[in-house]
Amino acid sequence: MKIACWRIVFFAILIFQPENGAARPQGPVPPPPPVPNRAATDMWRGLAKRARKLIEEGGALEQQGRIFEALALYQKAYALYPNHTVTNSAVGWTYHRLGRDREALPYLERALALDRTLLANFTSLYITYSTLGERERAAQVAEQGAAAFPNLDFAQGILGDALYWTGKYDEAIAAYTKAQSLRGVTVAAELSEDLGWCYVAKQDYTRAQQYLGNTPRLGIGLGSQPLTVLEIRKNGPADRAGLRMGDQLLELNGESLASVDAKLFAERIQKIPFGQTAHLKVLRAARLVEMDIVVGVTPDLGLQSNVTAPMAATSAAATSPANPTSPAPTASPSPPAATPAALTINRVEVKPSTVAPGERFTLEVSYTATAKSTVSFSYSIRSGQQKLFTSSRQMLEGGSPEAMVIKKTLTATKTPGNYTIEVQMSAEEAKAARETALTVVAKN
Repeated sequence: MKIACWRIVFFAILIFQPENGAARPQGPVPPPPPVPNRAATDMWRGLAKRARKLIEEGGALEQQGRIFEALALYQKAYALYPNHTVTNSAVGWTYHRLGRDREALPYLERALALDRTLLANFTSLYITYSTLGERERAAQVAEQGAAAFPNLDFAQGILGDALYWTGKYDEAIAAYTKAQSLRGVTVAAELSEDLGWCYVAKQDYTRAQQYLGNTPRLGIGLGSQPLTVLEIRKNGPADRAGLRMGDQLLELNGESLASVDAKLFAERIQKIPFGQTAHLKVLRAARLVEMDIVVGVTPDLGLQSNVTAPMAATSAAATSPANPTSPAPTASPSPPAATPAALTINRVEVKPSTVAPGERFTLEVSYTATAKSTVSFSYSIRSGQQKLFTSSRQMLEGGSPEAMVIKKTLTATKTPGNYTIEVQMSAEEAKAARETALTVVAKN
């Protein structure tokens, strides 16, 4: 399931924290934003030092990308304390990160049953249900989380997502709107996109256009390698063109997608002028299907294609949500546009660039972000086209004309070979990515 980036930062966490306000670890397991949860000291209560040490050592291994070794330590801690929310959450969330969601479920369900004062317990279970396609159960968890944290924008945004994917668009709009009103750490531009897709689903294209603008879009979520359609936005361009869940994308405008991941595919769509046609060749149930999708979301552009029936006319008796008896205005004020941040990745290096298996190295990134906003940072490691690891997002400072540098100490894999490390950064609407190479050579 697609989840906006601002919520992923919060979701991809384990619920343990250092106590007494100590600096939290950065890297693959970013800290949550301030939330009205219990104090960190309470979270650890009832967990002996031995088990706590295992959890902390596992967290350190995760920061190095050694997730299987981390899982082994979490399992040892769980064996010592199977009735503690921290041990259940640690094991369950790690299984989720490994794509083993069925194994994750009992641990995450128990973590929530043991402690309902931690929003992370709600969100981790919500994500896992969503990943398994159990949308109704995911929605129930989201509703419980929103009720437990009525004044937290994250909780209301999660509820909006859950309501959207269960077809409750008016309720989703209310939840997203409440999340916007709470503001806090919410990224308004991403919430605006969520609201826009709600109005597309309702075929209120005037309002949808105000939120989504003229950015080229298809309205789909993809799994990478092969590019498989995992979700389709209701009444979006791909939906109207007849694309289906499970379709495997083979070609875009005559070019093969064999070595293209979801991120690169999105970048290619962004290069198609708004209102122009994207020609797709897909594999569906062992047969080839071709279709044209007009890139956009307005009724005259993004919802017409040569393989769909004409769109049903919208009712002339549409009314204003604020006053059901009065005619709707012909145009609503546009939400304030976010000012794109100037963001540049100046340099990405690994030092040394050739290491032995298990040897430590430094990933060094120089960047410039002139807007006064935080910068989202993450990195991934791949061998050829196979992605081996993707870090969680870390928030960095921006707002300086001078170049800034972030350094991360990592541990090389035990398997010799050539690897690519890609750094991804974003600030408001600006995005940047850059790669560097790492060679792991076996010792003689």
